[in-house]
Amino acid sequence: MKTLRTCLGVFGLFLLVLESGGCHGSGAQSAPQQATPTPRAGTDPSAAALAALTPDERDLFAASKGEKWHRSETIDAMDGTKTVRFMIWAKNKVVQKGTEEAPLLSISCGKSLLTYVVSGPVRERTVPIRFDDGAVTTTRWSPGDDILASASPSLVRQLVNARTFRIEYTPWGSSPQVAIFNMANLKELVPQEKLCKI
Repeated sequence: MKTLRTCLGVFGLFLLVLESGGCHGSGAQSAPQQATPTPRAGTDPSAAALAALTPDERDLFAASKGEKWHRSETIDAMDGTKTVRFMIWAKNKVVQKGTEEAPLLSISCGKSLLTYVVSGPVRERTVPIRFDDGAVTTTRWSPGDDILASASPSLVRQLVNARTFRIEYTPWGSSPQVAIFNMANLKELVPQEKLCKI
C-alpha cells in the first residue's frame, strides 16, 4: 500500500508538471547529483491537479516556481545521521549547458553546513553576490562538477535575513549569468532547525 501511494504521488506530480508546461531545470533532494522535476512555464495548474498532490509535493512544486523553500530530510544508511535540506529554484532562468533553466539553491544541515547552487560546470572560485538592494560583494565558493558550494555559516545567516539573493557566475561556454532567488519563508525554517548551526 505504501509503495502504491508513493507511485501515485510521483505520478500526480508528473501530471502536474506536464500541465504546467514541462520540466526545466535540475535540483537535489538527497544529493547534488539527483534530479528533481522543475515546472517553470505555462499556466497555473488546475485546482483539482494541485489538490491531488500531498502537502510535501505541493511544497516542492511551489519551490520549483521560486515561491517558497522546500524542506526534506534523509538518514544516512551507515551511521544513522540525519541531514536536513532546504531548497528553492531561482525566479529567473539562466543559460547552463546550452539550455535555459532555473538554477537550484540548497542549504544542507547535518554533519556539516553546506550551501550550494546547481550551476553547471563553472571556472571561477570567487563570484559576485548581492543581498536585497545592498552592495555587490565578492565571495569565495568551491566549484564541483555541477555546483558552486560554500561552507560559510555567515552566508546562511545573510540568506536567512534577506529577501532576495543574487549570484553571478559563468558556466562553461556561456557568458556571465545572474541567478535571482527569493528567500521567502527561509527565516521561518532555518533558525528552528537544530542541525543548522549558524
